[in-house]
Amino acid sequence: MRPWAAHLAEAGLTVRAPLLPGHGADWRELAKTGSTDWYGGAERAFTELYARCDQVFVAGISMGGCLAFRLAETQGDRVSGLVVVNPSLAGDNALSPSRRCSST
Repeated sequence: MRPWAAHLAEAGLTVRAPLLPGHGADWRELAKTGSTDWYGGAERAFTELYARCDQVFVAGISMGGCLAFRLAETQGDRVSGLVVVNPSLAGDNALSPSRRCSST
């Protein structure tokens, strides 16, 4: 994400690429976190940008794409656009709408 974010920032856009809880360290730190923590980090970054910018687009790669979809779902019209690359949308993903909304 950093090269993508840097490219957008160099083009004059305001960018936030949060380091999600548990990421950027070793596996023991990551093992202490889960989808709720990661979504919380993404949501905090979104809220910071929304307070500063007229429009906020969310983007993510793989699991970050799923976080971006969840932000679009929960933030509604506050999200101006969505960009995802290879989103992780497996049925067993805790962030997947199909899992949270299952009738079983």
